[in-house]
Amino acid sequence: MDPGGAREGDPVAIPDSMAAQAADYRERLLDAVVETDEGLMERYLAGEELDSTEIAAALKTAVTKDELYPVACGVATKNLGTHALLDLLVEGVPSPDRKPHPIGEGEGTTAFIFKTVADPFAGRINAFRVYSGTVAADSTLVNTRDHAKERLGGLMFMQGKDHDKADGFGAGDIGAVAKLKDVQTGDVLADNERTV
Repeated sequence: MDPGGAREGDPVAIPDSMAAQAADYRERLLDAVVETDEGLMERYLAGEELDSTEIAAALKTAVTKDELYPVACGVATKNLGTHALLDLLVEGVPSPDRKPHPIGEGEGTTAFIFKTVADPFAGRINAFRVYSGTVAADSTLVNTRDHAKERLGGLMFMQGKDHDKADGFGAGDIGAVAKLKDVQTGDVLADNERTV
């Protein structure tokens, strides 16, 4: 295995000097997983050997219900633990929630401020995502937190430290604007005063 990040090597047997420790941690992991599933726990306590697919399914269910939080170890600089992390993501973690975001429901324009950064030249820059409608340069939007009107100056794309001018953004787009008065991270801007 190359320290510079070459392809991860194939799994090897656990060394005899660490076998007892590995067995101890495996038993702790099994205990934590079966505690979340009554049927599995009864079979486990009866001494029945559990199938790895059943354990993985129980783990995924427990993670989905916020009962367990798996942790994976690895060394990115040496490409160690990559396979184990990917296996954990596939077998033990639920798929991301793909429900539509509630901010964008209804008519009109809504934009969510998800980040605020201080730029030495442009001042405070607010990054936003448009959830519905369109955001144009020189438009006026209302901050739903304090009902203050905010006039948007020049819009821009942020590419790392570079800022490129933009004319406008539509639903789903991510953009940025500088020098807003009282906008904070977490605020929602809308085209009129309404509850979102």
